[in-house]
Amino acid sequence: MRRPSHDVFRPHAHDRARRVPKTARPGSHQQNPRLHDLPPNHAHEPAQHLAADLAAALRARDMGDARAGPADVRGGGLGPDEWATAVVKGADEKSPRWRHVLVIAGVLLGMGGQGRRGLSRGLRMSLEGALIMAANLAMEDPKEGFFVGGEATLLALNHTFDLLSEQAKREIRFDLLLPIAVGAMVGPSGYEMGQFVGAIDADVRVTPDNRLDWSESSRGFLYLKDVASRPLVSSMGPFSRLVAYTVEHLHAPKPSILHLVEQLQKFSQDLLTQWRHNKLSTIDPSELPTHLTPSTSTTTFPTLFQLLKSAMFATVVILRSVLGRILVDPHLATDAHAASLSSSALHTLRNLYFISSRLGTASFTAYTFVSLTSIDILARYPRHAAIFLESIRPSHPGTIPAHPLDRNLDLYYLNTAEHFPLVLPPAANAALLQACTPYLASTPSPSLVPLFEAAHSLTLAVLTAPPNAALAASAIPPYATALFASFPSNLSARQFRLAFKSLLGITTPPNPLAASHPDLPDTLLELLRHRAALASTAFLPAEPAAEAGPDSVPAGPEQPLTEQAALTLTLLDSLSSLAPGALGEWLPLAAG
Repeated sequence: MRRPSHDVFRPHAHDRARRVPKTARPGSHQQNPRLHDLPPNHAHEPAQHLAADLAAALRARDMGDARAGPADVRGGGLGPDEWATAVVKGADEKSPRWRHVLVIAGVLLGMGGQGRRGLSRGLRMSLEGALIMAANLAMEDPKEGFFVGGEATLLALNHTFDLLSEQAKREIRFDLLLPIAVGAMVGPSGYEMGQFVGAIDADVRVTPDNRLDWSESSRGFLYLKDVASRPLVSSMGPFSRLVAYTVEHLHAPKPSILHLVEQLQKFSQDLLTQWRHNKLSTIDPSELPTHLTPSTSTTTFPTLFQLLKSAMFATVVILRSVLGRILVDPHLATDAHAASLSSSALHTLRNLYFISSRLGTASFTAYTFVSLTSIDILARYPRHAAIFLESIRPSHPGTIPAHPLDRNLDLYYLNTAEHFPLVLPPAANAALLQACTPYLASTPSPSLVPLFEAAHSLTLAVLTAPPNAALAASAIPPYATALFASFPSNLSARQFRLAFKSLLGITTPPNPLAASHPDLPDTLLELLRHRAALASTAFLPAEPAAEAGPDSVPAGPEQPLTEQAALTLTLLDSLSSLAPGALGEWLPLAAG
């Protein structure tokens, strides 16, 4: 089906001068006869009466449900098609295109939304085509205005997008829509570049008992509720999917996506900066209940976090479409763009980590896709990967920062860097080990346990990378000492067994370290056997359940172990890594 003719919604002067009744044009092939039969109604102002139009649309739909068809109308009433046609005819040349969009969107929502079938199929298709035509004209005409015309068009498309057929969606000028959409999301109609986070700091008070109080009646909280109730923000879920669809269907993706990723990174950076300057960021998430007043803990802070969460979800959903486009588009998958785009995506995830880390990301498939895909792409470019890791490296080497936000950023660094040791040069890997040192050397408090575990994982990732044999030779002794000191107080039996087996595997054939330091396997196993002989026979505490991923199978309860049993099982697990000669020596020792 061809798009409706433009003359009803954008008549030109020379068209009006030669317009004649349709009966005088028997050869016309216009596809929207109902719309084009409408005479202009210069007195109608569609945008000003949109609410009334919607109410009338619903009344007309209810009338249509109660009647068998147009033939049953009595008393001069209008059927749904006639009513919709009468409303749309007010979209004349005296009103701007974005008002046309609002009128047609109102009719579609009022009479075709939520599974209603108040309009005939032919008229519905005509209205969809007319909506897209008017939207495209509104977006391409600079006189329509960005903040009024562009965003009004965007809001109408956002609410009607799920109602449109795929044929109608394909006619949208997505290259025009994307900058309007992203500008609205991060601008005054949306999240205002995170300014609402900084604006509330003045209202956060310290109580005499050293708690933070943020009143529900404060100006900052009222402002926050205003931001959350904005039409675009309150429908951010459908909106982010509209933007994602737009990214997937861009005709000229390179300039648009480069600018989009840059805007999202800047938005996330501003959000992080505003959060750092807020008193609420000085409290570790694990200690919130004890450092906030009851009303702050149950009302104002959850409202703030809900708004931050919606911003994070929307950003990640859009980035998912960007990464998907990079994978299939040869213009974006070039060496000149792939590394920079994936690096920018990871920077954006880092900036939002103070939000996502509170939720857990294993079950958020979009986040997992963006993170792992960006890492996979960046790992193809070792130089860019090293530059990225250096740019987010902790700025306080050798120490644990006091501010919770800095520790949060350290956690992101440790978790992300774990994926790169195989492609990094030795100097960059040495810098990764240095960043782990303060978290391995300390006895972690509950708030530091995730950092402690991440530091162990990153250390093992560096040491087990074959190119790092020389680095591992000097790093294994101090790490082994830290590993034994961490069990069982800070590492579970499962974690210790996995770490020790990985560590021993580095020192045995065919790894290069087995030839240069042949005594390391025996040294490590002797330490383990000696520790097992002196270990406690009391049962260890039950291990907490691991965070479930989207495709993970729930694990059954593990059998309780004593410290001595866990160490003995670790020894038995490690025997499979030994060379045949060493295995013959250690089998009797393990059996004894």
